[in-house]
Amino acid sequence: DALQALDADAHLVLVNMDIADAKSVKAGAEIVKAQCDHLDIVYQNAAVSRNDANEPFDELDLEAIMPVVNINSLGFLRVSQQIWPLLGKGSVMCCISSTGGSLRRRLERPLSPDVMQIPFAYAMSKAAMNMGGVLLEKQMKQKGGSLFLMQPGFMRTDMGGQDADIDPAEGAAGIKALATGEKPVTSIFVNYLGEDMPL
Repeated sequence: DALQALDADAHLVLVNMDIADAKSVKAGAEIVKAQCDHLDIVYQNAAVSRNDANEPFDELDLEAIMPVVNINSLGFLRVSQQIWPLLGKGSVMCCISSTGGSLRRRLERPLSPDVMQIPFAYAMSKAAMNMGGVLLEKQMKQKGGSLFLMQPGFMRTDMGGQDADIDPAEGAAGIKALATGEKPVTSIFVNYLGEDMPL
């Protein structure tokens, strides 16, 4: 509904795409390709979570982790692959990730409550996404574009909840400033303020 409301006041083309499904992504990308021959900025923001942080390991449902990995780790690669012909010199791809997948953070702060409470599914899927972003960034450079991973912060969204620290409008403004070049991106992985984050 919110996107439909925006469409009334702006030039907006809504394209439905299930990033867990390759056929859906391809169909959506074909619609995008019919509208333009180049993409300046791509924000990749789809993610899901599964609250398994407090489950005993021997009771952990490993099969239930697979859909989270499929969306969080492979989803942005599916989209990137299908829109690849539209990316070139000057294109910027901003991939929303999380320090939940930071290996360094886990190793340096193993007993920190905010580290210990991150679910298996989410942490593993975001760690894989971060690696995918690092690998894909090299490919983007060869095309004359750029890619960076973004830690958006603990925002008041459906996933973060109303007790989270950051208003979504504040986070969105910071992300936009980095993607448009108003504020320089100095690392492959940054937060919404442009500060370097640990992979």
